[in-house]
Amino acid sequence: MRLPRRMVSFAPALSALSALACVSLAGVLPFATACSSTPAPPPAEVADGARAVFSPDVDLAAEGAFWDLPYPSDLRLTAAGAPDLKSFPNPALGIIDEFKKLVEARRGFPVLPVAYFRFEAPLGERKETDAIAATKDSPVLLVDVDEKSRDRGKLYPLVAGAPTPDAYVPEHLLTLAPRPGVVLAPGTKYAFVVRRSLTDAAGRKVSPAKAFEPILRGEAPAGARGEALRGLYAPLLSTLDTLGVARTDVAAATVFTTGDVVADTAELAKRVSERFPVATASFTHEVLPSLQNAPFCHVTAKIDLPQFQRGKAPFDSEGLFELGSDGVPKKQRDESISVSFSIPKTAMPPAGYPLVVYFHGSGGVARELVDGIVKGDPPDERPAATLAALGFAVAGSSLPISPDRVPGAKAFDYVNLNNLPAVRDTFRQGMLESRMLIDALAKTEIPKSVLDGCAGASLPAGATAYKLDLSRLSVQGQSMGGMYANLVSAIEPRIQAVVPTGAGGFWTYFVLRLTVIPNAYNLIRLLIGTREQVTFMHPALHLIETALEVMDPLVSTPRLGRRPLPGHPTRAVYQPVGREDSYFNADIFDAMTLGYGHPRAGDEIWPSMRAGQALVGLDQPVSYPVKQNLTSAEGKPFTGIVAQYDNRNAQGTFDGHGIYRRLEAVRYQYACFHSTFQKTGIAVVPAPAALGSPCPQ
Repeated sequence: MRLPRRMVSFAPALSALSALACVSLAGVLPFATACSSTPAPPPAEVADGARAVFSPDVDLAAEGAFWDLPYPSDLRLTAAGAPDLKSFPNPALGIIDEFKKLVEARRGFPVLPVAYFRFEAPLGERKETDAIAATKDSPVLLVDVDEKSRDRGKLYPLVAGAPTPDAYVPEHLLTLAPRPGVVLAPGTKYAFVVRRSLTDAAGRKVSPAKAFEPILRGEAPAGARGEALRGLYAPLLSTLDTLGVARTDVAAATVFTTGDVVADTAELAKRVSERFPVATASFTHEVLPSLQNAPFCHVTAKIDLPQFQRGKAPFDSEGLFELGSDGVPKKQRDESISVSFSIPKTAMPPAGYPLVVYFHGSGGVARELVDGIVKGDPPDERPAATLAALGFAVAGSSLPISPDRVPGAKAFDYVNLNNLPAVRDTFRQGMLESRMLIDALAKTEIPKSVLDGCAGASLPAGATAYKLDLSRLSVQGQSMGGMYANLVSAIEPRIQAVVPTGAGGFWTYFVLRLTVIPNAYNLIRLLIGTREQVTFMHPALHLIETALEVMDPLVSTPRLGRRPLPGHPTRAVYQPVGREDSYFNADIFDAMTLGYGHPRAGDEIWPSMRAGQALVGLDQPVSYPVKQNLTSAEGKPFTGIVAQYDNRNAQGTFDGHGIYRRLEAVRYQYACFHSTFQKTGIAVVPAPAALGSPCPQ
């Protein structure tokens, strides 16, 4: 239902002109004592501004009803706990229906929420790039209202928008979201609040819907949902009272509870791991001229892993899991996957070689840890050589849609652009495989005979096989592999230290800024069927983000160190980021840094990151060497920093996406990060230095 625009009163303008005339006359006639000898009448009451729409009795399944109540709201959950999208607008696009189905399979609202409030008249212009401070005097608020939360009453920085109407967006819609990078806590009740200090297009203060006024008084509005609404808003009202925000200052609000897709995935991975035991096999020592002088030997192997995606890779059709009655995905087939090991040319410790698991990038293969995609690339640029010098073995497998597994696969085929909903389960498949791979690595024994030709590698007396020590397990990944490093670490309790390089996240924020795919922004508009300008807060894009939240690395970042799952370690994280990264621009790295909760160490290469950090109190840089500089929600110390690096050096300018292998300083820092953690259980990030310099403890 569309409501007419409210008439704009001219009384305030006339009153202002009258006052101006009086002041002007007083300046011309200095002996005049007043403009009138009669007492001035009381000032005219300023007309209310745009009124919020709030229809408590609306049928939320009816066409056109979606915007008649604020969203998200716990009043808008199905009996199963999923967001109710029955009336979500759709310009007859099948892909929107597919994403709606994915949302209906989840529980609770995203930890990267977007709120929508409709008004009866136009609002003032709002820009996604303008952050709104987390103070009680701001015109819009995002606040923790959960009675069980230790952070109840905490405010979060926001961004706002007033999008142009299209097939999804009604007239006069206000959009609100946490400042990109701010990730809410899972399983927690929050509220978005619009205060009356927000102004409409005419500069007037917005006003509440008449049906919302009883709720602000703590009363039940008339209608079947009255008591439910009163109960829903009660924790918000008491929180506002504690903050000193007057209820009469509120024009609109919505209360919602976040889900926990990380915990859901961790439980799924645990059950799959228990049901499908796997093992590495078919070990072969690969001898190449390019590796002759490398500080490691390269061993290839195979592992048979269950596949849960229906259809055939790269999944131009199908591609989703089919869940059994117990919630575990049904195995569709097995697939033989390539595994690469770099074994240091040193004596194996009694417990085995300490291990770093490596996740390759998009278009990459298992051997990327050794020499990249093409056999014969210089091995000294890759993690295997850097880490072998410190005694580490490195292992990695071919991830889904790798050219190892899908011959001819291109760098972005893993995104399933011809069948985008399938990308959710392509990533879930990769996460489940990685959990099973770690199971297999813990049991791996490479027969002595395989490495008889590897000069330098040797076994302790009496040992018959080379083993891996996972007691202090670290992981590292580049680009897409950095995404997996975040996703897998958050759900795997054996991982204790993480190095994501060239790693982004927040899919619907990132894809609008992507330059490596020509015209990506307009392709996204075409995908959702709009000609209007869009941001990540557009309803169709937020629908997609909600559907894909389970595979969003940004969502996993707080679960590494700040808020790990129960029973999981507080993980150390070293996050190096490069200027002019061709995949992830500064906006994305700035957002990821907020997700981790990282301060910066080292030089500032671009200042926008500090502006974002200032919103959450992280703008003060820390000094090298850095160790245990942060504290988790449970009070446990851990190491976590972001380090910015320039992509310009004496040789010229290079793609900042490759700092992990192009810059010796980054290689030295990640090597020491892994090494100090392995030796002491405390990860240390040293100041940049030449590779081979001693690592400070």
